[in-house]
Formats: sequence, structure tokens, C-alpha cells
Amino acid sequence: MDAQCISDGLIGSLGVERIRELRVLQYPFGLLGYGLTMQIELDDAQSMVETLRRCSPDWELLMITTITQGTEFMSEESARCVAIALDDEVSQWTFVLELVPPYDDEPTPTGPDLSHLDPVISSFQACFSDQELNAIDFD
Repeated sequence: MDAQCISDGLIGSLGVERIRELRVLQYPFGLLGYGLTMQIELDDAQSMVETLRRCSPDWELLMITTITQGTEFMSEESARCVAIALDDEVSQWTFVLELVPPYDDEPTPTGPDLSHLDPVISSFQACFSDQELNAIDFD
């Protein structure tokens, strides 16, 4: 049921042509790679995440388990701990911003502003084992 709701919602909000352009639903989703390789507008990203949130009780896990390298080594228990620890609105906005990386637009001398990741990183630190934390790479 989640898959049907998601596909119907994405088609309804983005349209078939935009889904084809973004290659949505064509291969397994990974937020890290997807956000870095696709040119996604903020409105499209918001529609995508709103659809996921509406259609799946585990929508946050998709963000948590694919946001950076090393997340494939986290346990389901740790991922669910992060989902509980994060405010839903914070999770939603983080998911949107990672689909539309704001730090890719214009380089700055001090580097990208990644402050939107602070709550995620704090939750990872609170929920992950030392081994899981060592596997994570936000650089």
C-alpha cells in the first residue's frame, strides 16, 4: 500500500515527465547519491518528501538510512531511535534540504553551511553504538 500511495502521490504532484527527468522510482533510492546527482528544485523536493511522509509511517527511515556514507552499517534499532529522537518537522526539512543541497550552489571561503544536519548528527551520537558512529562519514 505504501508503494502505490507514493507512486500515485509523486505522479500527482510532480507529473510523469518530471518523474522521468528525475528518474524517480527507477532504481533504489539513496539520499546521498540522489541529492548530489539530480537537479531538484525546492518545490519538487518538498512535494516528494510530503508524499513520502503522507504515505509511509517509516518515511524518516529512508532519510536516516541513506543520508550519508556508512549508514548501511546502522542497526534497525539505532535508525528507529534516531527517528524517534528527531522532530518530524526537522526530519522533513533536513530531507528536503538534502535533496536540494544548498551547499552546492555557491562555494564560500568557510565551506558549506551544514547546520541543518546538526540535529541529525546529535541524534546519531545519542542513538548509535561506537562502531556505528565510526562508520558514518558526513565529510
